[in-house]
Amino acid sequence: PRGEIQFENVDLYYPARPQRQVLNKLSLKVEPGSIIALVGQSGGGKSSVMSLIQHLYEQSGGRVLLDGQDVHEISPECLSRTISIVSQEPTLFARSIKRNIMYGLEGTDMEPTHEEIVEAARLANAESFIETLPQ
Repeated sequence: PRGEIQFENVDLYYPARPQRQVLNKLSLKVEPGSIIALVGQSGGGKSSVMSLIQHLYEQSGGRVLLDGQDVHEISPECLSRTISIVSQEPTLFARSIKRNIMYGLEGTDMEPTHEEIVEAARLANAESFIETLPQ
């Protein structure tokens, strides 16, 4: 997959509050390799946009496309294997730092080396934070 994300006139109402419109005719195209930031007030739909990309929410109108293909046509397994979302609030699981870093590899036969894990921590700007933790 190339990684192009496109929203075409997407409307969204929260499932638990169908009277509350969150997105109104959102059109957006994100080219592969782009870095974007969604900013706005709490409840403004930032996390909902991410949930739509992962097909965790059902839009009320419009289309969400990944590489030109509607997310409805892509299996949930494929979406979870190929899409990673990094939110502003880190999520750490009750496991070692190593296992947290390797989380995205669960269910695969990939086993990174210690050096690759350290490099992943460095690239995520987490190395200095990790060094302050008790052994």
